[in-house]
Amino acid sequence: MPFEFYRDPLPLDGHLSLVLSESVEAQDSGFGVPMYSFEMRPAVTDARMGRIRLRVGWNEDVIKFAGQIGDLVEPSYRGHQYAARVIIGAATARARRGRRKRERSRRSPGASR
Repeated sequence: MPFEFYRDPLPLDGHLSLVLSESVEAQDSGFGVPMYSFEMRPAVTDARMGRIRLRVGWNEDVIKFAGQIGDLVEPSYRGHQYAARVIIGAATARARRGRRKRERSRRSPGASR
């Protein structure tokens, strides 16, 4: 089954926003795995606070050199744990979405039980 990029918005804590800026296919990522690149922004403005890169999958280069998650926070925004809040918020939002999707499939007529 080919990799399919997740494109839905990721709601966070009301103060931060995570905006998808790029989706890179495995063959173009430089590490052989698909990659998302997000911009961190305050929820109320378009100011760029930094970026988060998420590599989906692993291989020896990702494990030894790149890692699954990379972050860069602009100097004027450092010291507030924005990257950690964004990563935790995105993971929590994704888990909630998966849970809701499973609950809907259980309630749907004809859904297998």
